[in-house]
Amino acid sequence: MLSGLVPRVLALLRWPAGVDAQGAVLWTSPLPWVYQSLFAGIGSDPRLGSLMFALANLALYAALAAWLDRRRLYIRV
Repeated sequence: MLSGLVPRVLALLRWPAGVDAQGAVLWTSPLPWVYQSLFAGIGSDPRLGSLMFALANLALYAALAAWLDRRRLYIRV
């Protein structure tokens, strides 16, 4: 559920990232900014940066699940 909710909520936060050739403002949000800033430049193949970004997302969700499990907090649907 969080993998669908988190990107939608974070997309509500945006800031200007520059202007295009016509002078229109370009906007960015946290997830694209993190990908471009940290992962896009990894290696010569763009797929490697994409894989690392996906693994980082997976690791964050796994860490959250482990933290909730240690505290015996379970969300029932």
